[in-house]
Amino acid sequence: MSQVTIFHNLTYDAFSGFDSVDGPHYLVKVFAFDSAKLSVPADSYPAILGHIFEEFNVGTTPLAEKYRTRRLRSFSVGDVVDVDGHAWSCESTGWKARKGRDLVVLDGIAADDQIRARFDFRPDEELSITVPFTN
Repeated sequence: MSQVTIFHNLTYDAFSGFDSVDGPHYLVKVFAFDSAKLSVPADSYPAILGHIFEEFNVGTTPLAEKYRTRRLRSFSVGDVVDVDGHAWSCESTGWKARKGRDLVVLDGIAADDQIRARFDFRPDEELSITVPFTN
């Protein structure tokens, strides 16, 4: 079984593709689970990654419902999946392995500030695009 962690990319224009942005990508951890909750082989990165993309966009399983219950946006191009310490960015077609130096994971407070600044949320406005995962 593998530990899977989902990160939303907060970097401006990351939706154009991970490599379209110079410099580090600012990520926030939004969801984590054990790969045993997926109906794919735990040792198959392509199967895990493909399943994650589908699950957190149009999935109807209990895991997808749990993701949506957190009011998270759909998993998108530029977002990152970590499977047991191996990071993969979602590209416009497929996935690309990433090194730690490409990724800057923000804690909940820093992520909250970045989200509010990027999307012009007021301090009292409830977030619904990305919700930092703090536990």
